[in-house]
Amino acid sequence: MDQACDHTKRVLGEDQKVGVKLDSHELPSSNISITHGQTPDEQTVTSDTSIDLAPIQLLPHELLLIIFKLCVSEDYPVQDITPLALVCKIWRDVVEGSPGLWSQISGKEKLPSVRKALKMAKDAPLDITYWENVAKTDPATFFGEIGGRTANWRSLNITTGNSDIPIVALQRAAVPTLRSLRFRVPWGREWKGGAEFSLFGGEPAPLSLKDVCVETIPVIMEPLHLSGLRYLDLKDLPIISAEEVLRILRDSPALERCCLDGLDSLNNFGLSESDQELLKLRDVQASIIQLSRLETLRLSGLPMSFVHLFLSAIQTPILRWLSMDVRIDRDDQSIKSELFTSRISHLSPTFKTLTSTAEQLQIISYSCTVFLIYAGELMIGLRGPGVRHSHMDETLEWIFNQIGQHRKSLPLDLLFHGTNVDPEWLTWFDSNLKVTRLELGLEIPSEQAQRVRQREEDIGASISNRLVVKTRASLWLEWSKKHK
Repeated sequence: MDQACDHTKRVLGEDQKVGVKLDSHELPSSNISITHGQTPDEQTVTSDTSIDLAPIQLLPHELLLIIFKLCVSEDYPVQDITPLALVCKIWRDVVEGSPGLWSQISGKEKLPSVRKALKMAKDAPLDITYWENVAKTDPATFFGEIGGRTANWRSLNITTGNSDIPIVALQRAAVPTLRSLRFRVPWGREWKGGAEFSLFGGEPAPLSLKDVCVETIPVIMEPLHLSGLRYLDLKDLPIISAEEVLRILRDSPALERCCLDGLDSLNNFGLSESDQELLKLRDVQASIIQLSRLETLRLSGLPMSFVHLFLSAIQTPILRWLSMDVRIDRDDQSIKSELFTSRISHLSPTFKTLTSTAEQLQIISYSCTVFLIYAGELMIGLRGPGVRHSHMDETLEWIFNQIGQHRKSLPLDLLFHGTNVDPEWLTWFDSNLKVTRLELGLEIPSEQAQRVRQREEDIGASISNRLVVKTRASLWLEWSKKHK
């Protein structure tokens, strides 16, 4: 052990007697000369014996390689690796003798760099990144180059919205060692490709696949028969069934992160009695799905009936963050009877844990159809044309039943932007909860400004003096007076 500590101190450039790091001028000096007039691959680097005494040269090559990998970015790997080989012969030998260092293949680099990386990587597993909107190599060339190495694909991070070439490549590819698949449309863009399609020749995904993210691109998920996942992120997919989602969960007991967002095929989801019996026969609802490693769960823009089914089917003992953003399309829908039912009561310990850290509550609204409630590590969102104040009241009642009625004394922030708020509703909040902050932000035409200003004064008179009230309408009035 003492010998190992001494070696560590030598590597770090520390004086063993005084135990402090030496200044740069106290370290061995080095002289490096480079033969100019040659290409980087032909340049030779010479060093005197003093460079071998530099602390970093005492590192084992395996540790040096780890440091090199930390210097290589996902976007420009070859550009980052090339200078490392020019430092000295030792570094050049490590760089050129480590195929794994060249395993990152990026479409942001030009074709010569892509080809060099593929050559130097040899048979090492490949991590491939291709973002169509910023690529320096056109998709036909890029996927033509990597197409012959599908057996080595370890991860794919692809964004595309206009080209069918990546789609065709993934439709045909056999990927026996693939671990991560991230397949998305570039942020802020729409899918302009064709209809739904299957990946990997319609065959099941390899058992090595642990990380799946598919956004907006219409991949048919069922043929993949996903299982054993650690991360699942599905967003804006037109085709996936509730049965398939629950099957993936059941077959992925080690799942750590799950995000389901805007799945159109579930928008009209509803389970009749016959549907429930069918799911039981297919062993989807036969027992609670144990997700003992799930830490993060996000359910966004999904119908209330599906969120209820999802929560009723799972057990998550170590969940650290939960966001459930449900759609309410009809004003006669009831949060209490359709979402917060006894069928999710087995999650009460989880809900209590998530809200136990809450030091304040927040209610945020960006329009009359969107309300977000934050309590500790729990976020509940209500959105849709059917959202009413009664849905908010039912949700708050459920939250306090979970975290304890005594928690009504927590400070409450009310932030309403772009929505009309009933003064009587605000008064109810102030009378029943500890409201400490109120923001009202209304975009209003000039002819209505004075009327809204008077309304705000009425609201201010109806609530206690301890509120901090900020209103965009009032600020607008002040601005308009100064600039007439």
